[in-house]
Parts: sequence; structure tokens; C-alpha cells
Amino acid sequence: MDSPDRAGTGSWWAGLAAAAVVALADTVQRWRVHSPTAAWRKGARGEQATARRLRSLEPIAGYTVLHDRPAAALEGEYR
Repeated sequence: MDSPDRAGTGSWWAGLAAAAVVALADTVQRWRVHSPTAAWRKGARGEQATARRLRSLEPIAGYTVLHDRPAAALEGEYR
């Protein structure tokens, strides 16, 4: 039989191990949600939504929409 000062030690270690597993799972989940790929994907969806809305202006108002086009580099810049 365990001595009185060691009673419950196993459950303490199990709790610590469970907390470590939960912390690791939370870290991995947060990293996946906030990764650069996720941020890029969110930005790309916004770009597509903006393009759809701007495209709808062309036939109605006769606008020419230049959206998501590369800008020409200034002289001496980006050589």
C-alpha cells in the first residue's frame, strides 16, 4: 500500500499530462489558423469579392475597372 504522502500522486501526473496534451493541441490549432497561408487565403477571398463587386459596375455605369493589376515600378526602383 502507498504511504500517505504519496497518495494521489498518480492522478496529479495524469492531470499534468492531460494539460500538456491540451496545451499542445491548442498551440497547433492556433498556428494553423494564424499561419501565413491562412492569412493569404483570407486576403485572396477578399480580393475575389472586391473583383466581383467592381465587375458589376462595368455594364451598369460604363466604368472601366482596373483591379488587382501590377503597378509599374518607378524609375530607378526595383531594379
